[in-house]
Amino acid sequence: MKKSTRSQPAVNPDQISLSLDSSTDWMVYVLCDPRVEDPIQRIRYVGITTKTVERRLQEHLAGARKGGRTHKCRWIQQLLAADLLPVVEEVDPGNAGRPWERSEIAWIEYYREQGCRLTNGCAGGRGVLNPTEETRLNHAEAMRKLAANPEWRKKNSEGARKRSADPEWRRKNAEAQKAACASPEVRAKMSAAAKVAWASPEARERQSAASKAAWARPEARERHSAAAKAAWARRKAMENATLDQLRRVQAIHEEEER
Repeated sequence: MKKSTRSQPAVNPDQISLSLDSSTDWMVYVLCDPRVEDPIQRIRYVGITTKTVERRLQEHLAGARKGGRTHKCRWIQQLLAADLLPVVEEVDPGNAGRPWERSEIAWIEYYREQGCRLTNGCAGGRGVLNPTEETRLNHAEAMRKLAANPEWRKKNSEGARKRSADPEWRRKNAEAQKAACASPEVRAKMSAAAKVAWASPEARERQSAASKAAWARPEARERHSAAAKAAWARRKAMENATLDQLRRVQAIHEEEER
C-alpha cells in the first residue's frame, strides 16, 4: 500500500492498523515530546488504534527507523538522534457503538486549537477532511468539556510529575533542550512563535490566569521559594569561592614582592 501525502488525504497511513469493523473497541492516544513539560504543548501527534498503545508506539518507532519521511517520522527521528523516545498516553477509549472517526477528528481539532504543533498529516478519520463548521464547533466544545474534567487533568499532571521526578529523564531532557536551542534556526522559530502567541489578548489572559492559579497553590509558592533560596546560595558560594581565589592570588603576589 502506498503512503498517502497531504495532497492525497483519502487514506492516512498512520491509521492502517485500525480495523473498520464497527464491533471493535478502540483508543485515541497521543505521542508527546519528552523535552517539553507543558502537558498540552508537549503533544505532537494524535492517533487511534485497536491495539495496545505500547504496541502502536513500537510501530511508529519502526517506521521512523526505516527512514520514513513524514512530518511525524522526522520528529521521531530527531528524538531518536538525541537518545530519546516519544511518550505515549491514552486519551479517549471508545467502544463498538461509538464512531472512532469523529473522536479522532475532534481531538486533532481540539489540540490544534490549543496551539499544539501536531505532526498529523491530515485531520484524522482516515482522511475524512473538511467537516462542516457546525461539526467542528460541536467537536471542539465537546473536547473542551472533556479537558475540563479534573480527573483527566489529574491523570496528565501525575504523568508529567512522575517523569519530571526521574533524574535520568531530567538529564536527557536538559541535554536535548540545550542541543535544540543551540541551533539559530530553532531559536528564531521559538522567538517568532512566542511573539505570535503573546500578540493574542486571549493567549495573554490564559497565561496570566494560569500563573495566578499556580501561584495561589501553597506548594507552588514553597517550591518557588526553595528554588530561589537554592539559587541564591549557589550564587553566594560562587562569589565566596571567587573572593577566596583572589585573596590567594594577591597573597602570592605580595609574597613574591618581598
